[in-house]
Amino acid sequence: MKIFQVINTLIDMKNLVTALLIVGIYSAQAQLWVEDFSAEANGDISGTAGGTIGGTWSRTQAPSSGTFAKGTFLGAETFQVNNTGAQEGVFETNAINISTVGYAIINIGVTVGGLGFSAADYLRFYYKLDGGPEILFADISGSLLSITTEASAIVAANTVQIVVRGRDNSGLGIILFDNVTITAAPITYSRKSGAWTDASGTGTWSLVSHTGAACSCYPLNTQVAVIGNNHTVTIGATSQTAVGTPPTLNLAPGAVDVQNTGTLQFDNSSVILGVQAGLFRVRNGGTVNSSSGAITGEVIQFQADVGGARLQVDAGGSLAIEDLVLSTAATNTHFLEGGSAITISDDVQILADGATLTNNMTTLVTITDRIEFAAGTTGSGFVNNGTIAATTLFFDDDNNAFTNSGTATFSGNITANGNGDDNTTVTNNATGILNFVNLDGDAAASSGDGGDMTILNSGTINQTGTFVDIPNNTNASNDVNNLAGSTWNYSGTGHDTNVRLFANNPTNTFNYNLSGAQQIITPIDAYHNLSLTSGSAAAKNALASFSVSGNYTRSGLATFSPSGTTLTLNGTTSAQTISAVGGETFASLTINNTFATAPQIIFNEDARVNTTLTMTSGIINLSGTTFTLGVGGSASTLSRAASTTTNW
Repeated sequence: MKIFQVINTLIDMKNLVTALLIVGIYSAQAQLWVEDFSAEANGDISGTAGGTIGGTWSRTQAPSSGTFAKGTFLGAETFQVNNTGAQEGVFETNAINISTVGYAIINIGVTVGGLGFSAADYLRFYYKLDGGPEILFADISGSLLSITTEASAIVAANTVQIVVRGRDNSGLGIILFDNVTITAAPITYSRKSGAWTDASGTGTWSLVSHTGAACSCYPLNTQVAVIGNNHTVTIGATSQTAVGTPPTLNLAPGAVDVQNTGTLQFDNSSVILGVQAGLFRVRNGGTVNSSSGAITGEVIQFQADVGGARLQVDAGGSLAIEDLVLSTAATNTHFLEGGSAITISDDVQILADGATLTNNMTTLVTITDRIEFAAGTTGSGFVNNGTIAATTLFFDDDNNAFTNSGTATFSGNITANGNGDDNTTVTNNATGILNFVNLDGDAAASSGDGGDMTILNSGTINQTGTFVDIPNNTNASNDVNNLAGSTWNYSGTGHDTNVRLFANNPTNTFNYNLSGAQQIITPIDAYHNLSLTSGSAAAKNALASFSVSGNYTRSGLATFSPSGTTLTLNGTTSAQTISAVGGETFASLTINNTFATAPQIIFNEDARVNTTLTMTSGIINLSGTTFTLGVGGSASTLSRAASTTTNW
């Protein structure tokens, strides 16, 4: 079967869609590895590919049932996925040595469709570079129309391996792929220092080598622009379209590779360099910069639906620009890779729906202004697995997400830009450290009813500000969740009382650690571990009654101001300890711990209850401390259920 275009015909069946994955076929280039399944018999689960390099492929994981093998469909020879059940099958090529060509293009034809192509059915395509992790470059799943028509185009490595994972759980879909091809990518070399747009007879570029004859051309959007050999290529165009749309003057190569001793330099402001086929790499000794500090508005813009697209700055490389942009067409997966610092003096802007930008840098990524999900952008995400520093995390539309598993520091706020910018999710995973000032539901409003934001914290959050402009609703998309095992260090003063805080998940700690007075947020459920601390004399003020199901700790010079409220100790899974330097005073206290093992409550310091002590469930061990009912000779009320006793 030779599917090298999108086929929108029925082929005797409704709802059959064929899509070409990856950027176009470069027929003039050598085919390094090609498999069209014409030499294999139906049912084969391994084979030998052709091409100038060639190699093998095999099914490395069989599904629980059905077909995951070579087959024939309507007379065409393909690799088929049919009625496989819940377990996926896995197709893998050998590790293909592309070191002699440097750059390769992956092409795969795929057909999906049928009335039964459901949310449980998928084909997912990955590549592995130099034995590294699987990088998703195409995902056809979820529904008939969930199709990627272009994916990872140009890759640079010593070896590449293709992995295909798929299943047909419904058994009624048509899922197959064909024509797995790796092709050498065409290269345009810098041949001298000069302007990017110099296509004269002695111009900047050669199709032969760094010392070859001029080609009287620019790098095309199907080519790799390679800059090296002590050449500085300057970009000085002044007539540019807006960010998010393709640049003029042919500043849109397929890929860019700035090699050792090569420099790509912006020497005019507001210049957009587009990347059409998904790779921008700065190698050890390569440099991307501006000719002077007066140059502003330099943009590197990914502008095509290319999976696995990457901005890679190797150790020893240097990149400093103003903006990194995923244009409106740049859906799919994108990566920041490498071991050298990246400096972005303005914004990272995500303009595409369904785009994901993942930071895997092993060094700091500095973003002077903000990470922005722009107006009109939905269903996109930023994933941080490294270390980033920015001013603001800015959401200007619905259904976008920030996920942190590394260290992310925002010197300003996490904010929604308007009342209608809803269903944003900020996830801080167990390994994540997330630092920011305010959680701002609506930067444009003077008071509440802002955009909904869900916070899911499983790691450590250090919040030096507070909660402002929080919507006054009971929408779960408006919740702040301190999840199991997490820590939230909160230094805010005052807060929007509409904040919906959930903090009763196991072993999490919410820590009020400002060296100053703080209002204690009343959680929707309870606190698990509550910590009140301060380096100076400062009251932590309870605005309303609340519960603690874990340990209550007050330390340093902090004081607790109960303000006529009731604290309820209501643990269920372990004994609760009450530790408060100098002893603690409660307006009213309720003991209701149902843990099976006594004592359920342990006091480590003296305690006083001014008004009402209610003992519902649990045994108290005072540990030799003093427990006082009433204040200044005034009587207090003791209400005790038969199931509660106290070890005095």
